[in-house]
Amino acid sequence: MAGLGSKFNLKDTSASVLLHKDLGLGPKYVNPETRQSCDTIARTVMKQVIRLENLAEEMRILYVGLTRPREKLILIGSVDKFEKCAEQWARPVSPYSLSQGKNFLDWIVPVLMRHPDCENLRDILGKPFMQPLWQNNSQWKIYMHDRRKIAVIKGEEEVKKQELLSRLYNPGEYIKGLADKNDAVNKCVENLRNMIEKRFAWNYPCKHAVNVPSKLTVTEITKLQGLRAVHISDDEQVSVLRLFDDHPYFSAKPKFLDSTRGFSAAEKGTIVHFILQHLDLHRTGSMEEIQRQVDEMVQLELLTCEEAHAADMDRIRAFFESETGIRMRNASCVRREVPFNYRKKAHEIMDNLQSGDDTLLIQGVIDCFFEEQGQWVIVDYKTDYVNSPERINQIVKRYRMQMDLYAEALEQITGKPVKEKILYLLSINKAVKM
Repeated sequence: MAGLGSKFNLKDTSASVLLHKDLGLGPKYVNPETRQSCDTIARTVMKQVIRLENLAEEMRILYVGLTRPREKLILIGSVDKFEKCAEQWARPVSPYSLSQGKNFLDWIVPVLMRHPDCENLRDILGKPFMQPLWQNNSQWKIYMHDRRKIAVIKGEEEVKKQELLSRLYNPGEYIKGLADKNDAVNKCVENLRNMIEKRFAWNYPCKHAVNVPSKLTVTEITKLQGLRAVHISDDEQVSVLRLFDDHPYFSAKPKFLDSTRGFSAAEKGTIVHFILQHLDLHRTGSMEEIQRQVDEMVQLELLTCEEAHAADMDRIRAFFESETGIRMRNASCVRREVPFNYRKKAHEIMDNLQSGDDTLLIQGVIDCFFEEQGQWVIVDYKTDYVNSPERINQIVKRYRMQMDLYAEALEQITGKPVKEKILYLLSINKAVKM
């Protein structure tokens, strides 16, 4: 903290008319005949109150500055007439003496003069310090610099600066001046050449880590794996290339202005996931119970009417009537839409990376997992369009890495094994065990 010797700003107490939120107005009294003015009692009281409030704010700022350092605190301040200030700091410390402080040093130094480590402060008095010392575990070192010494140091620095500028502006004269000292010139040139070559030939030792992101989501990892595992269409290729692009992409017209636009396949999938997350599993035995819960979500404004109509209720009912849905409803512990974070070696995720200690923070959300006989069963809902067995194989291959990451994260975080991973294809009401 620097500038501790600067005076507090108390200009609020010098205005012709003082204003205070509680005390009101504090004007001066002006004699209309002699044109002389003096403070009124109201102004005197208000002036003192405003001054104390300003000092309280300054003390709050000082408290913040003193309590933020973790290991070392450096305080810097300057004063005029050091010996006279030292006499004032040696006086007994009281609330009144603190209220008369004009700067931060008037608050800090009186306390330091009573610290056992600050003997050199007490020596300035030129007489025995009669106040008792305050024992404290803090450690302090006091350095005092005379203005004349600082001026000499600044003068020396200025001379060095001018010499350096002279060498830069007139390098030929500088080298010529060293002509009589060939050894010194050659050594200087050689040092400069070595320094330049070393800097230009330097290679970043962790160059391979430049292209390693600090964080990836499971969805991003799945897309990266998909580039190598299955055929990617042109539209999907664009989304993969945008994985690490934070710039927003705007449509031609906002959704709330385009009343004719329906929900995309991805948006319908998000709606179905939301409904599956919030349904009460004890009330999913029939279509009527499921529909009633969806209507309740609309009433609670969790869903809009358009979103509720866009959801395929037959597929949701078919899921809860399937073997997987029944197992989930009968499980003692069911968790849905659970976010997680865990670290994994970067070379295990990204190809063409050498083995090392670089790690990735993996983020993801597990659609559902439930417990059976002390082991977890993971269920991941997919709304992808399926029209052939080949398409099923493509989806399984595409999401295998994602399911493996879910299982690995769940086992590491909970300490319980995963006995089964199910990819549930809602479009054909089929559970695929992986």
